[in-house]
Amino acid sequence: MSYRNFKFLAIFILFIVLVFILLCIFLLFKTKSIPYSQEDNSSRTIIEESSTINNYSEMFSNNVEQKPIDSYDKNIYIEKRKEYSDVILPYNTDKSDYYLSQTLFIGDSNTEGIAGFGHMPLQNVLGKRSMGIEGVKTKQFVWFAEYSEPFTIVEAVSMLKPRRIILNFGTNNSVGISPEDFVSTYKKATYAIRNSYPFCDVIIASVLPVGKQRENTKIKMETIDNFNIALMQMCRENGYKFLDYSEIFKDENTGYMNEQYVAKDGIHLNSKGLNVLIDYVDNHQYSTTDNRPTVDFVPTRIEEPVMVISEDETVVFEENQISAE
Repeated sequence: MSYRNFKFLAIFILFIVLVFILLCIFLLFKTKSIPYSQEDNSSRTIIEESSTINNYSEMFSNNVEQKPIDSYDKNIYIEKRKEYSDVILPYNTDKSDYYLSQTLFIGDSNTEGIAGFGHMPLQNVLGKRSMGIEGVKTKQFVWFAEYSEPFTIVEAVSMLKPRRIILNFGTNNSVGISPEDFVSTYKKATYAIRNSYPFCDVIIASVLPVGKQRENTKIKMETIDNFNIALMQMCRENGYKFLDYSEIFKDENTGYMNEQYVAKDGIHLNSKGLNVLIDYVDNHQYSTTDNRPTVDFVPTRIEEPVMVISEDETVVFEENQISAE
């Protein structure tokens, strides 16, 4: 082979080697830029899923119902509730015919509905729409025929002198407030009532469940359950009794409010639900010795008068006020 031919062959081999090196560099760069190809990705997914195949099969199987985003475990409350049998009022067969008439129901719009639907006289009800526990000491909405100004719940209890009170608050506190803060405010409210009138029994009613389908989805059943657990603990620490409406109102399958007892908004009890509530109270009577002083005068409850504006632009009230009788 001539020198010229040898030189040409050497250059050709060198060129092939350079192309091969460049190709290797290119492939190496591409591999670092993309962690793994689609084929590798599928292999990796298979490996990862193999360790959790049961969970994934349950999630995606057509035979298994997927959990909703706001999944709720009703069993947590059921188990926790068992720890407070000492404060929960049991079914009572030894009933008094005067129990309900000597009871004062205090609460929010669901309590207001007790009188509004005619299940109890207004004289036995202090209820206010959209009211939270913080309003017990400050909100003046209780009217009496003998007075021209409204009173707070704390003041009204001392004036009505009931044998017992049943407090039912929490629905309007269930968004954005922790169970600790809720119970702290609840304690202050009950203390204020007891200081005003220490002769009545105090019964704390559970926060009512809400419907699975409801207008205000910010209200969560988990929050309501946590509120009620905190209230049971408060009852234990302060000598109160707990009236657990969840026994009668919760759907046994879902843990949410039974649809037959609630209005279309999924929050307010309908007339049937309120009737069930009254029956539940009557069947879970809490009997103690009546230590009230002699009751002389008790003012007559009336509906909140309607405000109207007179010709001189001053606020006056309608004279035709509805009596509790």
